[in-house]
Amino acid sequence: MSVGWKELYKKLESTAQRRRKLLLGLDFDGTLVPIVDSPSLARLPRELRDRLAGLARRDNVSLAVVSGRSLRDIKGKVGLAGLSYIGNHGLEIESGGALWVHPGARGLERIFRSLARELKRRFLPLAGLEVEDKRLTISLHYRQMGTLPEPLLRRFLKMVRPFQEAVRISHGKKVLEIRPRLDWDKGNALLKLRRNAWAVALVGDDETDEEGFGTLGAGAITVRVGRCAKTAARFRLDGPQDVYRMLEAVERIWATGPQRRRSASESGMRTRSSRSRPAHR
Repeated sequence: MSVGWKELYKKLESTAQRRRKLLLGLDFDGTLVPIVDSPSLARLPRELRDRLAGLARRDNVSLAVVSGRSLRDIKGKVGLAGLSYIGNHGLEIESGGALWVHPGARGLERIFRSLARELKRRFLPLAGLEVEDKRLTISLHYRQMGTLPEPLLRRFLKMVRPFQEAVRISHGKKVLEIRPRLDWDKGNALLKLRRNAWAVALVGDDETDEEGFGTLGAGAITVRVGRCAKTAARFRLDGPQDVYRMLEAVERIWATGPQRRRSASESGMRTRSSRSRPAHR
């Protein structure tokens, strides 16, 4: 059973007292910023950007923005140095100047390119639908429709079915996600960045975050944002405004550490090769 803000604050305090350093993974849409009608309209407020920049300068906190967006897209939305960026639900990572792409996902790029092209041909003429080609994954957004009509859902599933051995479908908030059929999620990506003895936290609002919560397990600080009937997270927050409150608390609790001179996660990403192995420790 997950609990709320007071218990989360106590957990942050006890973690700082015990381990001192924190790897903090933050989802973007619905977590740092509210969900909007189209992904292109999401904006990071200046006050929040300044808060993230301040945390990024600390040597005892390492920030990672962990998003379903492509790596290029999420870097453009946040636009800060000194952070790690995890895109496509963990399939691509940039940290400390090094780039990593999951080799299994890289091998499926041709399938995703073909599928994205066909989805755009079939769905883009329909008002209220948006096909987002993210190279390693594909999103079909129907937020402007409200609900996806059953005939369109059946058409979508029929188009994806020939590729079902290579891809899987997950449901998010007014979005259908096509992802590689790999045993890999946001939690695995954070573990790849983790340094020895660092505490790990993941804050998110959607089903792909739930996968990450499960991967990280009871030893991590997992926080579900927004209302949901059931969650694997240990803690809950109501919305992005409470996530900002959490960031204030992290900065205050970890304020005794030195300012950062280099990325705290550099040792977790030693190579640019897509064949790098996860640094589970």
